[in-house]
Amino acid sequence: MKTSLVGRLVALALGASQIASCSAGAARLAPDSASALPSYVRLSSSTEPSAQENIPSAIPPALRARIQLGVQPAWMRATGDATFDDGYTYVGQEFGSTINQYPTTNPHNLPPRCTIPNNDYGPLGMTTDKSGTLYFTGAFIHFSGIFTYGPNCGGPGSRYAETDGIPQDPVVDGRILYLTTLGFNREDPAEILVFSTVSATADQTPFRELSYPSVLTAVGVAVDSHHNLFWSAASQNYNDGFVIEFVDGQMPGRLLSATKLGTDYPGGVILDQADNLLLIDQNKTSIFVYAPPYTSRPFKTIVLKGNSLYCALGVRQVRLYCMDVQYGSVDAYTYPGGDYVYSYNNGMQAGSAIGIAIQPSIP
Repeated sequence: MKTSLVGRLVALALGASQIASCSAGAARLAPDSASALPSYVRLSSSTEPSAQENIPSAIPPALRARIQLGVQPAWMRATGDATFDDGYTYVGQEFGSTINQYPTTNPHNLPPRCTIPNNDYGPLGMTTDKSGTLYFTGAFIHFSGIFTYGPNCGGPGSRYAETDGIPQDPVVDGRILYLTTLGFNREDPAEILVFSTVSATADQTPFRELSYPSVLTAVGVAVDSHHNLFWSAASQNYNDGFVIEFVDGQMPGRLLSATKLGTDYPGGVILDQADNLLLIDQNKTSIFVYAPPYTSRPFKTIVLKGNSLYCALGVRQVRLYCMDVQYGSVDAYTYPGGDYVYSYNNGMQAGSAIGIAIQPSIP
């Protein structure tokens, strides 16, 4: 039997209190690995040494020493980047419930150019459409689903109500809006809700749902140039990740066997302009890149500097930007090369900054 939204949120809160400082259900970080923080870590924004007391004692001493709350690691640098990328980058902070917008090219760590204020959204996944409208997921007692704002932190617009689950990540394909829910258990697994962006109703509800039998939980959605939908999901909590493809956004889904991550847990998924599929592996802190038709092993691996749930390609697709949850920064990489270039973190909080979206240049 499906649980009510309030019941799910209460269960979510209880689960969070039982897993130290985990962001339970809202953003599932992979368990501890050589380069990733364990799922129960919620980093403090403090730069004082005393902030170390906020780290759960269950973390191994070596990892405790590596975290160094509020201190940028040695590799994080701000340099003169010769490549200019158009547009602006939105960064959502789950615990601060704010969304900042930065110049997409930001090697000198400039502050936000505008901010969508705290409205208790707890933003997670986000995306923009060609007009520059921002879509982001959020949940609180009175409404759960997708919120929209005009370009450049403009005013609020339509809302899209989830009907079953915690909203996780949206993507827009023309007049269609897809939303993956997170999923709780076998009785209430993740699914994709499908909305029309044409209707002018205040709080729209989905007209269709997509699912796949073995999926328990899910993280991201993306579409390719042929309107096919890709879903990064898992059959177990925190492991057994893979990608499901829905041709033309329709059932039935097709499991892409080459994308199976074994015991690893996925992050978001991206399609580039050549329809190459980028899948984040949270445990390995890496992105695997697959060529169509996605039946062979990845032809490239991009090693990330910190644990990222979501990444986004720049407008010109010469840079890849990953929202580094571990250190609270946007990390820029060359694309398709995958070389680290620089980071910026002005106005971000480690362990809270999760969602990222690129807006085209809108005056």
